Amino acid sequence: MILCSGIHPKFHAEFERRWGVPWREAFGMTETGVDLMMPFEDGFAGSGAMGRPIATKEARVVGTDGKDVPEGGVGELILRGEPMMLGYWNKPEATVEVMKNGWLHTGDMVTKDAKGYFHWQARLKDTIRRAGENISSVEVEGVLMEHPAVKVAAVVPVPDELRGEEVKAYIVLKAEHTQEDTPPESILDYAREQLAYFKVPRFVEYADDLPRTPSERVEKHKLVKLKADLRVGSYDAVDKIWR
Repeated sequence: MILCSGIHPKFHAEFERRWGVPWREAFGMTETGVDLMMPFEDGFAGSGAMGRPIATKEARVVGTDGKDVPEGGVGELILRGEPMMLGYWNKPEATVEVMKNGWLHTGDMVTKDAKGYFHWQARLKDTIRRAGENISSVEVEGVLMEHPAVKVAAVVPVPDELRGEEVKAYIVLKAEHTQEDTPPESILDYAREQLAYFKVPRFVEYADDLPRTPSERVEKHKLVKLKADLRVGSYDAVDKIWR
């Protein structure tokens, strides 16, 4: 068996077929160990779920007020049980921020379905707030990276006086593609087919590469600091111009 996180539902069954062993979602943190796990039974490939709490853990979905979110609603995943850290070493402020009333606040936005399975939505700090709607950067990136010409996509917020934040996508094209054969509108049309209208990026900027960590994750905190005005150098899908 293989335990992992973030299996794309579209490819889950193919992973199992290719390797000949069951792949199952599991969720855990350095601070908590294993928290959620999917059953090792038939019929769970492609569910997109993170799992249910293991025997020694409890899990809830709460809003910003700390109250439980109704079934199917998006909120923060909080955990308690065994094992669980006592706190961050020599960081009492960080401990207080995460540990509240015996529950560890993960910073992960999730939903819980009628069967008690949790479904990941976004990192709390990786959510764009546009005109009152919460947008998961990871969801938008996942759609953009399914475009046949896109190698890497990174989505960040752009401050906006009217809507609070707008969505911007940095795009790295595959070696055999150029901006001429893959203009911004072709990428945005692809996104419009799969995303709600408010999730489709307004701004698109091409890059040869993006800043990354040693583990190859895009350092989005560096992207938002690259320039004072993140609109500059981007295609604006509303005004249909390059800024």
